[in-house]
Amino acid sequence: MDFDVFERVDREIYSVFRDKRVLNLSYIPRTLVCREEEEKSFARILAGGVREGFLPPMVRVFGGVGSGKTVVVRSVLERFSHYKGDVFRFFYVNLKNCRTVFSAANAVLSAVCGRRLPVNLGLDSVFSELWSEVAALRKNDGELFLCFVLDEVDSIFMDTHFDPSDFFYRFLRAGSIYPELSRIRICLITITNNPMVLDDGLDARVKSSMGSEVIVFSGYSREELRKILELRVELAFKQDVLEEGVIDYCAEIVAEKGGDARKAVDLLRVSGEIANERRSKVTRACVKAALQRVEKDWVHDLLMSLAPQTAVVAYLLAFVTARAEKKITTREIYDVYKKAKLEKGMKKVGERRVLEIINELETIGLISTWNVSRGRKGYTKEITLNRDPQIILDFYESGIPGYGIKAFV
Repeated sequence: MDFDVFERVDREIYSVFRDKRVLNLSYIPRTLVCREEEEKSFARILAGGVREGFLPPMVRVFGGVGSGKTVVVRSVLERFSHYKGDVFRFFYVNLKNCRTVFSAANAVLSAVCGRRLPVNLGLDSVFSELWSEVAALRKNDGELFLCFVLDEVDSIFMDTHFDPSDFFYRFLRAGSIYPELSRIRICLITITNNPMVLDDGLDARVKSSMGSEVIVFSGYSREELRKILELRVELAFKQDVLEEGVIDYCAEIVAEKGGDARKAVDLLRVSGEIANERRSKVTRACVKAALQRVEKDWVHDLLMSLAPQTAVVAYLLAFVTARAEKKITTREIYDVYKKAKLEKGMKKVGERRVLEIINELETIGLISTWNVSRGRKGYTKEITLNRDPQIILDFYESGIPGYGIKAFV
């Protein structure tokens, strides 16, 4: 067979990459950088629970976008499952596209056995099938320790027909309700960007069963991002293809935008792709060009990660900012929020919660705020949107369901 054409193409292709897979956002590195404390805390929960015969019913993992939550949780669980063998199992489920309790339960069932049930069979049938499959996982007469990881768990709180509390209650009480699960210790691990979603969205019976295990991830600093990128560069790029200072430049840009490690890796990957197009080294000019390409996608990813009430406030901020001729205040945003028409089944929250949401939006870098003196009227907090408001308006007005947003002003 004639392979000459492929050999010529291979020789002609210019690439700065050695192994581009390392820059894939789903890649889980063997070595976790700058998350040693969180890694140790989670490992202690698992190892102690199995040794003592009792896993906590729920472990809540909070942190901003790109703070390493999913990478740490999956890495620790994978290593622990190898360490303990058949005694320990885990299933990871990303609920990002699950907008109902039923679809979330079906996603968990699919993770366990690869099957999903049709909607007409109902939620009870899904859980009955799930617990039957779980009971079959125990290979001997000993105990089995089982973790269900629910990533982006806030998605199911968009369900306007079924109560998410019932979904969580079925997991937290499964061992005491179903005799076949009496020798299986089930732990639910929830991962979310919003620390308030579980507190605000669940009823008292679920909260009393959750326990108190919480792991919080803060955003990465510039120095931490630099260390993360250095490790990826060593694996992903050929030697001496990065201009001096490029790693620091990427880290600086992303640190100013909230410390999202995924953004830093994404920016580095696109910078490499632009270097390939230019048949050059990866330079600061490549990074600047890459930033223009990815920034809109970054905003969309951020908006997709917001809980419904947070999304409403973000939309309002963009709506008012696009039309305001002066600085807007938190009070003005709340006044607009009170007049908003939300989707059916979505209840409004009070002023205190709206203020908390504004603080959350500042934490993730979407807005900036500062206190301004109004003389005898005291102080007020003014808000500036850090992104183009039209990008936010276009995103939410494009018909994405479940965010509780309608044309209301």
